[in-house]
Amino acid sequence: MASPVHGHLREKGVELHLGDGIEAIHHDRKYSTVDLSSGERIETDMIVLGIGVRPEKEMAEDAGLELGERGVHLSYWNRDGFGTRATPRNG
Repeated sequence: MASPVHGHLREKGVELHLGDGIEAIHHDRKYSTVDLSSGERIETDMIVLGIGVRPEKEMAEDAGLELGERGVHLSYWNRDGFGTRATPRNG
């Protein structure tokens, strides 16, 4: 899901630093400096943070629910293993 967004941002000249952590951010009057966990230091005029989320599936697995790639699998009728109706965002 993120790959198309990454491609679009790169096309616009945005430099992405994926899979690295931030140790510190320093500001002065003109620029910000970001110290990454990898030891790299970046000087920039804008910082945009995006933090990915991975589903915590352990409880659903323990409950015996059918899991898909991104979490609890919903049937065609959008019902999870508890019989709860899920409302789709686009429909």
